[in-house]
Amino acid sequence: MATNISNGKLERIAVAAVKAEANKPSSLLIANISEGDKGISFDGEILVFKDHSESVDSLIGKVPVQVKGTLVDSFSQGKRTFPLGLDHYRNYYNSNGVVLFVVEILKTGETKIFYKQLLPTELREIIKCYGEVKNQKRRSVTLRPLSETSLDAVCRRFIHESKKQPPILIENNPFKEDEFTSFELTSLTFDPKRKETSNIFEHDFTLYGIKENLNVPLHLARIHSVFFASK
Repeated sequence: MATNISNGKLERIAVAAVKAEANKPSSLLIANISEGDKGISFDGEILVFKDHSESVDSLIGKVPVQVKGTLVDSFSQGKRTFPLGLDHYRNYYNSNGVVLFVVEILKTGETKIFYKQLLPTELREIIKCYGEVKNQKRRSVTLRPLSETSLDAVCRRFIHESKKQPPILIENNPFKEDEFTSFELTSLTFDPKRKETSNIFEHDFTLYGIKENLNVPLHLARIHSVFFASK
C-alpha cells in the first residue's frame, strides 16, 4: 500500500466526501466540518432543515460529527469496524451523542463513507461495560455503508432519537420495569423498505419503556428470532 498521502490530506479528502453528500441537491443539510484544526472528539456539526430556505425558523437541529479518513487498498464490503479510545466515548456521551464517519480512501482518491450513530444509551453501555468493568482503553464499533441510506436520513433519525435519550434519564431512571404500561423497540438503521437494510436480525434496537407520555431508554437489543401466532 502506498503511504505517501499525509494524514492531513486524508482528513481533508474524508471531510470533503461527507460535505459532498450534504451538498446534494435533494439534501436539506449544511455541513460545518473543519478540514484543518480538529476539535477534541468532534470535528464539527451538520445542520438539518425542514426546507431548502435554510432559514432560522426552518432549522430542525444539529448533529455533532467526527470524521476519520483511512487509506485502503480496496473498499470494505458490507460493514466495517473502527477502534476508538474510551475517552472519546465519554465525550460523546456528555454531548448527547455523535455521528461517526469513517471514510475509506483509495490511492486514486475514490472514497466510500461508513457511518455509526452513537446515542447515549449505547454509549453508556460501552463506557460501563468496557471502561468501568473491563477497564479497557479502546473499543471498536461497527459502521454501516452510507450507500444503504442517505446522509439526510441518518441525521434526521439521529436528532429524533437523541431527544428521547437525555443522559440524566438514563442515569436516573425513576421507574421499575413493571411500572411501564408498554414497551417499544426502535432502530436507527433498520428500514424494511430497502433491500440493503431489511434484514431485521442485522440491526441494533433501543428498548424503551413507556410511562404515560414518557419514553424511557432502557438498553440496546438485538432480535434473534420472530414468531407468528394465529388464532
